[in-house]
Amino acid sequence: MSDKKRLFEKIRKLLAMAEQDSSPNEAMIAAAKARALLREHNLSREDVIFNDSTVKEKRCDTERQRLNDWICRLAGVVAESFDCDHFVNSRRESKQWNQGIVFVGVEEDSEIAGHVFNFLFRFIQNSKTKNKTQFAYGFVLGVQKKLASEAVVPSREMAAKGNSLVLAKKAIVERHMELKKYDGESSTKSTMNAGNEEFKAGYKEGLNCQITPGVKAGSPNENSQLQLDT
Repeated sequence: MSDKKRLFEKIRKLLAMAEQDSSPNEAMIAAAKARALLREHNLSREDVIFNDSTVKEKRCDTERQRLNDWICRLAGVVAESFDCDHFVNSRRESKQWNQGIVFVGVEEDSEIAGHVFNFLFRFIQNSKTKNKTQFAYGFVLGVQKKLASEAVVPSREMAAKGNSLVLAKKAIVERHMELKKYDGESSTKSTMNAGNEEFKAGYKEGLNCQITPGVKAGSPNENSQLQLDT
């Protein structure tokens, strides 16, 4: 372990002790030691809690050689809602190239975003509709409005108020993305038709989508955390 990692680990432990209610005196001492170390090394609390080592990636396979435009839109909605960024990644499988979506986030954010994306993607894929493209466009728009109106992710409101931890997460993810070499979005373009009946049906389904953001990494059954009320 490098000196920097040892320092960060020490400060994290002190900060954790400072938040304990069992011993107020020890908590005060730990908080004072943490502040002293932060000042000595010109660090902020956010620098220690969120750093490059906490950024994680979650790849979601689509089993497609070229992505539909609605898939890219869905990925963007999910990424934004769960404090992540995303990029398209191509991987060769069984003599052909398949494109997938990779979510980038701090700690469990990317894992949760990946679970949500997989669930919504499969729902659209399995929907019995005459015009799946228009249904998908409507569904994605409905999900976007649902997430925004119900503030499924509290950190959005925190970010709007200038919460330093949320802003630190965003900065770390942006820095990670700048260092990545990714394929860029390559999708087949279609025309969205809001007057289409399938679009309206998809929009309604999206609005009725119930998403629980508490999906944990390694959950044996992600579907138990996500459901659609129709």
